[in-house]
Amino acid sequence: MFCSSCGGSISNKNAPFCTNCGVKLNAQANENTPNVAPQSPPPSETSYRPSYAQQMLAAQMAARATAPGKNFLLVTGILIIVFSAFGILSNMAMFLTSGFWDDFLPTGNMSWSTYYGVAIVIGIYELIMGIMGVANRTKPRVAGLLMVLAIVAIIITVVWSIVSSIALDGMLAGLGIFGIFGIGFGLILPILYLVGASKNNQANRSSF
Repeated sequence: MFCSSCGGSISNKNAPFCTNCGVKLNAQANENTPNVAPQSPPPSETSYRPSYAQQMLAAQMAARATAPGKNFLLVTGILIIVFSAFGILSNMAMFLTSGFWDDFLPTGNMSWSTYYGVAIVIGIYELIMGIMGVANRTKPRVAGLLMVLAIVAIIITVVWSIVSSIALDGMLAGLGIFGIFGIGFGLILPILYLVGASKNNQANRSSF
């Protein structure tokens, strides 16, 4: 160590004064020490608080991982897809030959072409509903839309069964024991679909 005043050697680094010229060493040390801005301590890990958006995203991801109605939507969605696709193809075949059926088996207030045409449209709606259910079975935030699709499908099933029965003079979709059974069977899948969507909707609401 050397004195900055006289340049003399100082053997004791802790000496308060230079042994050669008597200059105070602590003052020199303070003058030669660069000014360093004080650094704030690192933030504590316990002080971190995620933002509201991060909390909502985490809650939605947790709800998606545990969507309670996903199995209902998966099974009913697949069955609806299969049955509606088969119904569309069969109704299209009947629609193409509806002129023959109008002559061979005349009905009351509705032609067979109208009957099968409406049935095709209903089948397309149900096909879309089934695909939506399977694709969004693990997304509780879409459960509200799936519930609406299921409710509309239930209403369509009941109304179309009654209207077609009256229009066709009770043929095929009659309101007798077979007609009632047909309506009940047609409501099973939409109702189970609605149950699955409702479970997911509850999970989505509980995440907020």
